[in-house]
Amino acid sequence: VDLFDHKGPLIFFVNALGHMLGGRTGIFFIQCLNGLVCLFLLYNTVRILKPEEDYLSLKDLLFIFVPSYTYFFYTFERGNLTEEYSLLFICISLFLFCKYAANEKDTSAHNPVYAAVYGVSFAALALFRLNNAVTVCAGIFVIFCNLIYKKQFKNLFLNLAAGIAGMAVVIVPTLLYFNSKSALNDMIYATFLHNFQIAAN
Repeated sequence: VDLFDHKGPLIFFVNALGHMLGGRTGIFFIQCLNGLVCLFLLYNTVRILKPEEDYLSLKDLLFIFVPSYTYFFYTFERGNLTEEYSLLFICISLFLFCKYAANEKDTSAHNPVYAAVYGVSFAALALFRLNNAVTVCAGIFVIFCNLIYKKQFKNLFLNLAAGIAGMAVVIVPTLLYFNSKSALNDMIYATFLHNFQIAAN
């Protein structure tokens, strides 16, 4: 309540967890773990895109890791930014988008468990920094259109329900926490309304 920042509240929770683990070193540990998981997900996404290869060549690995780390170091400056932690949710969603696309010819139905992950990802991204959710929204939109095109209406509604449930996993505890601190209105204003006012102006 005493600090205004129009980024979402999850960055504060990440920093609090890092300080509990060991101050700045704890935050650095979370950054390293987050980066490693993102690289693992990118590696496996490329494996989906190149299924004919049992393993990826050194050239393929360099193609994944060099641009990723270049982007990482160039963009994130000294790190601990909302964009950095958003990558985890973008990468896992991208992995599942590609996994669905690779198997779409066998079955056009979409796994509702994936939709629940997209829901968690979208909610987390919205509560880190809303514009970071664009990638996930684009993937969801394509799947939504594909399910309508293939007349998979029952599957579409199952996925919508799973996506909403996934969002609730992140949003409900966050709202309850800020409500318990009498800061719910402050959080909603700082995270969303203030930014919409800036955009409108």
